Amino acid sequence: MNKPTTPIEKYLSHLDNIFQTEPEFFGGDKKNEQSGVTSIVYSELPESGMITGLTYGLSLVEHPDWKMGRPELLISVESTDKSWAQAAGFIANNFVEIALFLTATLSILVNLFPMNQRWTPF
Repeated sequence: MNKPTTPIEKYLSHLDNIFQTEPEFFGGDKKNEQSGVTSIVYSELPESGMITGLTYGLSLVEHPDWKMGRPELLISVESTDKSWAQAAGFIANNFVEIALFLTATLSILVNLFPMNQRWTPF
């Protein structure tokens, strides 16, 4: 097997090593040259009845405040509805131009959507 060489190949190889199962991929709407984040969805992970979603594409955006690394987003919820797993991609795709995706930014987003309430995926 060839060693991964591109950023996406390295990322997917890393995820394959962690999750050891094939994900589903959902492409984001490309609104401009900086968007088009892909949602990577794992069903029944980390356990039965849960779903996990990660993004790929947010880290490709250039931002002067990202000095120590570049972010991707992850969500894991107790649900089998794939819309929840795609929420990270939706957020990354729609807020890439205005959010830094630093810890403070994510805290603000969490406060906008409190976890102690039941929400229906969009």
